[in-house]
Amino acid sequence: MKAALIFDYDGTIHDTMRIYEPAVREVIAWLEQEHGVLVPPVPSQRIASWLGMNKRDMWDSFLPDLPETLRDQAGDRVGAHMEHAVRAHRAAWYPGIQRVLQALRDEGYRMAVLSNCQTSYAKVHWQEFGMDRWFEAFYDCESFGYAPKTRIIRLLAREFPGPYVVIGDRRSDLDCARASGSRFIGCRYGFGTEEELQGADLLAESPEKVLEVRRVV
Repeated sequence: MKAALIFDYDGTIHDTMRIYEPAVREVIAWLEQEHGVLVPPVPSQRIASWLGMNKRDMWDSFLPDLPETLRDQAGDRVGAHMEHAVRAHRAAWYPGIQRVLQALRDEGYRMAVLSNCQTSYAKVHWQEFGMDRWFEAFYDCESFGYAPKTRIIRLLAREFPGPYVVIGDRRSDLDCARASGSRFIGCRYGFGTEEELQGADLLAESPEKVLEVRRVV
């Protein structure tokens, strides 16, 4: 049986910083101007490090002392800003990734996305990019109570049976693969570090290198 491919989304398919950093900086300005929150300078590199985290973990990392109500509002504003950018056609996938997905689909691979994102975010991207051309499903962590990917992947067997190859750019993707006994392709072109991807069965320097999945299945 040919392995099914489970792709991360942000940093693997979607070049997220194009819309994520402007959203985060807009919300930082809102927190400072409207709520008097003192936010230290935040370099782009740190903002990129939050990609791949779910919303709760991101705010725990960024402003752990922020009141929960205000944290929820800030998270919602980031999400709304990004979704507006998608609808305005400002979001972009990595160059070449659509050709990679089509080639894999033509070879008979079954594919799904598993992302630490909200349901509305998944839906707007699914529609904007016509993702049903390649993927059977887009699984978001909000639909699973913000459970980690290591748990979610164990719940997918009935709807999207394995065996799997997991493809992603962060440690959470590697952990997801190991939790399900799956092979892992680490995407160096994304937002993870070399340390996070240590132990990958294959490293992809570019989207085109993901086609070397044939080597690990």
